[in-house]
Amino acid sequence: MDQDQLAPGAPAAPDPVPDLAPDLAADLAQALSAKLEEARLLAFDGLAEIETLLTVLCDTTRPEDTGRAALKALEARHVLRRTLVEHLYHAPSAQVSGLAAQAAALAADPLFDPAWYRASYPDVAAAGLDPAMHYLRAGAFEGRDPGPAFQTMAYYSANPDIARAGWPALSHYLMYGRAAGRATGVSPERP
Repeated sequence: MDQDQLAPGAPAAPDPVPDLAPDLAADLAQALSAKLEEARLLAFDGLAEIETLLTVLCDTTRPEDTGRAALKALEARHVLRRTLVEHLYHAPSAQVSGLAAQAAALAADPLFDPAWYRASYPDVAAAGLDPAMHYLRAGAFEGRDPGPAFQTMAYYSANPDIARAGWPALSHYLMYGRAAGRATGVSPERP
């Protein structure tokens, strides 16, 4: 109703309630999408752990050393994954360089392949996320590879201190690990 149509002395009609800002709605949708993807990845990791436990169980019928070695490897993988998940929710240690320096290192090296990352992780592309920022903030800690020539989990497995410190695997390798001769843990045959 128009203000001119109101009876004299009648109170003015209140302004309509504004809709949520489109940017806020998009941010909420993006956050929800990221959490759903995280849950999906954790579910897949759980299935992989069950498969590993079954393998360990089968190995217990073999000589004692084989079962113990498999159990120790399973325990090390579990500790590593738990450490990485914690970094999704906590700030990295003071030893970790700033995000801008890490992003610059990724941009300058072909081991980070943004087109490959988008194609391999359609959730990142669908959410319109910058591949480098996604890898640095979440992807590395979810175990995602930054390109076809670098295996995040292999690097963390070979260098668990890097995982504990909260470094994204590839940014550490590019900024310090390569020069220090750190093992990449990369196998010639990708799984």
